[in-house]
Amino acid sequence: MGHMRTQTGFRFRCYPTPAQAHILLRGIGCRRFIDNANHGRPVLPDVRPEGAGFA
Repeated sequence: MGHMRTQTGFRFRCYPTPAQAHILLRGIGCRRFIDNANHGRPVLPDVRPEGAGFA
C-alpha cells in the first residue's frame, strides 16, 4: 500500500505596501510580546468544575 500525504498548511507570498507592512509588523510584535510574557504559563486557566470533562 502506498503512503498518503496529508496537507498540513498553505504557503503563499504577499507583497504589502509599506503602510500594510508597518501594520503587519506591529501586530506580529504585539503577539510576540504577549507570547513572551506568558512563556511557561497557560494562556487561559482551566476553570472547569471538578469532574466536568468532554463528552
